[in-house]
Amino acid sequence: MTEKALTPRQMARQYAVRGLYQWELNKAPAEKIVSYQQSLAESQRDKVDLVYMNTLITNTISVQSAIDVVLSGHVSRPLQDVDPVELSILRVAGYEMMEEMSVPCSVIVNEAIELAKYFSGEKSYQFINGVLDKAGKVWRTKGG
Repeated sequence: MTEKALTPRQMARQYAVRGLYQWELNKAPAEKIVSYQQSLAESQRDKVDLVYMNTLITNTISVQSAIDVVLSGHVSRPLQDVDPVELSILRVAGYEMMEEMSVPCSVIVNEAIELAKYFSGEKSYQFINGVLDKAGKVWRTKGG
């Protein structure tokens, strides 16, 4: 993701993953996390779709339990044992699959893979792809 210029929506996903990681570690209120990520984006002069970033962070946190129910059915270990960065990526993608029906599933999976390559370990993207491939079928079959 660092080689080419990112779209404002791709940047929103990056900041959302950072925010969800922050939330996973300290459980701060969503408003504080959004505010911090927004100020960080503005200080870096990144072109971020701030509305989408806010939506991703706030809504992912609000439906996190529902996301985790589906994720836990497709991960071979307890979610608390999943790397927090990977879990943040899965949750953001999970929210998008559940609620952002205008975004094709293939786009969400590809963006999550790119986020995993950017933020996480070498084989992380394979794990993310495998989980989302299975979980995505559940979310999109239910229609949300």
